[in-house]
Amino acid sequence: VSEIAFTNHPEYYADPFLDLAENNVPPMLRIGPNGTQLQGPPFGIAATYTATVGEPLTLVASASDELQADEPESPEPPPGGARERQRRAPLSVTWKKFRGTGEVTFKAEGIDEGSELTHSFDDVTGGQTTTMVTFSEPGQYRLMAIGNDASIAPGEGSTRQCCWTTAHVDVSVNP
Repeated sequence: VSEIAFTNHPEYYADPFLDLAENNVPPMLRIGPNGTQLQGPPFGIAATYTATVGEPLTLVASASDELQADEPESPEPPPGGARERQRRAPLSVTWKKFRGTGEVTFKAEGIDEGSELTHSFDDVTGGQTTTMVTFSEPGQYRLMAIGNDASIAPGEGSTRQCCWTTAHVDVSVNP
């Protein structure tokens, strides 16, 4: 057994559920109409599906977030210029392949299909998304759904410890 000693100075505490500088928390994410509501880093598998090569599988995800204490509800920028605090960009849900043997293509109404797909919402109340995914080869796949509150670019990750939520979805694809 190998052991690595690691300590974290209290001044440098990183909380994946709270960005203290912005008083921001990760958005809520749910996979499937009756899935468990998730927040923050992935914990286990959010959903498991079976699919067939070349036949679309429907993925349903919903996301929502909270307004920050000093964040205006209006999507309009504040009067007086850019120096005043502006409302965050929309909440989003991004689907992408995490692992698997073949190509994965995501498709949704009004969004260009591709190996990654992002749904954007007009405000932090979010909503439900429907995405079709097609697999090119049989095998075991793991997909990621990333709920992002736009404190970082959709689907990009960041050096910040907060604020997005990731859900893992396993798919067994038959020939």
